[in-house]
Amino acid sequence: MFLLDTDHLVIAQQQAEPEYGRLVARVRQHSPADFYVSIVSS
Repeated sequence: MFLLDTDHLVIAQQQAEPEYGRLVARVRQHSPADFYVSIVSS
């Protein structure tokens, strides 16, 4: 199980290199079912 935080989501949304490339490479090594996103409320 992998929990993605807001930093990961920002990288994915903005597709900012080189971080985006590293994130995508790591995510592709695992099943999509292994990833989760937390819900934060204030």
